[in-house]
Amino acid sequence: RPKEKIYAPWIERLSAQLGGALSALDKLPQTPWLMGQTLSQVDITTAAMIGYIRLYCPALLDGDQYPNLRALAQTCEALPAFQACVPSPENISADTELATSAIKRLLWS
Repeated sequence: RPKEKIYAPWIERLSAQLGGALSALDKLPQTPWLMGQTLSQVDITTAAMIGYIRLYCPALLDGDQYPNLRALAQTCEALPAFQACVPSPENISADTELATSAIKRLLWS
């Protein structure tokens, strides 16, 4: 969107809500998965969400403020099914530099 069409207070509100949700998820016990001893849809959805945030809103995940979510995402992303779904740079952006940077974030590089 053009910058003049972005309402900053709304973005700030959504960012605060997302931060609260990420904090709550990060505090869940790692057993080793979010809901127990076996991989579930909760883990898959959460890991996919973390990947999306790393691609499109990386500032929300700066530093190591969510270590358990980072570990969960890395564990899920090591699974063959996740590896088969890593987007190509062309699927992310026509801007090669932007796409390469996004892929590096997605791969925790």
